[in-house]
Amino acid sequence: GANRASRGEVSLHTGAYVDDDDVSVYNPSVRAKVPLSERVTVSGGYGVDIISAASVDIVTSASRSREERHEASLGARVSLDADTAVEVSTRASIEPDYRSLGASLTYERQSEARDRTLRIEMRARHDEAGPGWVLQRPEALRALALNGQVVQVLDRRTLLTVGLQAEHLAGWQASVYRYVQVGEGWYPERTPEARTRANVAARVQRSLAPTVAVSGEYGAGLDTWGAHSHTVEATARWELNAHLMLDLRARLVRQEAADFYRGRYETVTAWRTRDRLLGAFTSVWPRLSARFAWPAWPAPRAWELGVSAGWMHQRFDDFPLLPVRNAATAEVWLTRAF
Repeated sequence: GANRASRGEVSLHTGAYVDDDDVSVYNPSVRAKVPLSERVTVSGGYGVDIISAASVDIVTSASRSREERHEASLGARVSLDADTAVEVSTRASIEPDYRSLGASLTYERQSEARDRTLRIEMRARHDEAGPGWVLQRPEALRALALNGQVVQVLDRRTLLTVGLQAEHLAGWQASVYRYVQVGEGWYPERTPEARTRANVAARVQRSLAPTVAVSGEYGAGLDTWGAHSHTVEATARWELNAHLMLDLRARLVRQEAADFYRGRYETVTAWRTRDRLLGAFTSVWPRLSARFAWPAWPAPRAWELGVSAGWMHQRFDDFPLLPVRNAATAEVWLTRAF
């Protein structure tokens, strides 16, 4: 609920992503949550993304780039009463060619019957891209987002979650390094400065037994650039015993190409891109997670060790340089609650 009892915790996380497009990402981080009183809890985190890449759609040679992205966050959650809470947070990130500063405000309200929860989040951020190969001086990007979610208890075993997300972006949204081949020449990537996108999703979660639960989710995305999408995800959770939980999930994403995306540009156009994620693609991502908690449930958790491994397969309809991408993903975390 909005005024649920809060415990402090400290978590160490590390994740990894490695694909066959010569891109690897490692992201160690530390996160903490500390209750200051029965109504106020503060949280914070710090993480580093270590990226090494020689992707064919970013660079035009075999040279490998390596860079680091640092991000810090700070937030506070305040319970206004037994059913209502608000949360404010801010985050900042910096890397050699990109800086970002964002803030969010969240309102959460639970019904008196405890069978419905409403969550509304507003987010804003200001980014600066460059300088880079394409940009001689930094360019700004501003984004404003509104997310709404309702969780409804349908019966003792079933939950329904419905969510709506909308975001508007204005400013520089192209890569500072990417060039696009037009005929025999190469030109800097150019994308429109305005983009609005929205996504609606519904998820049903059902308990099949005291230790087994399954869920299914469908989401549809609309985009003024034309990159419309459909997402399907299935999840199964199994509590093997009082210590161990397994989580198996698979996500399927199908996206259509942005209106200005072309497999090959024959003439110089106002907008042009070689970003595969703006082209038509299909993505499949199954992954398995295991969580070990100590002491055993129903005692309050003191330690949690988690591991997750997955495999991502993406097929791009109109990207001749590398039409298929496969990646391995992994995550390990250790949490101490107090």
